[in-house]
Amino acid sequence: MNKKIISLISMIFTLTACSSYWVSKGTPTIPASEAEDQCYEYAEGKFPVKNEISYSSTKDYSVGPNSCKEKKNTVCVINNTKTESEIIDVNKFSREKEINKCMEKKGWKTRTKILGFSIN
Repeated sequence: MNKKIISLISMIFTLTACSSYWVSKGTPTIPASEAEDQCYEYAEGKFPVKNEISYSSTKDYSVGPNSCKEKKNTVCVINNTKTESEIIDVNKFSREKEINKCMEKKGWKTRTKILGFSIN
């Protein structure tokens, strides 16, 4: 349970503390929103959304006198394997990289802010 709470807090902090936006690199020929639309369409054509299921499993062992149901006063080891799955877009990072390259060609670059400070 603690892992879930820590993960949730980390995710909320990350989402609220980080943002990115486009800044001009010289004199762009078209507005950032128009360039982004064009670049996204190009990148999506080259790297379409391709969802796949990712599986992960964890093992949890219960050890102790209460883990045996059959016999009293014995120590048993019970293997509990937990399998989780999630759907991921395997082309996401390639598509984002292609969008950034396209935007740079159109005179725009991405700027990232973390807690209000620009890091690039």
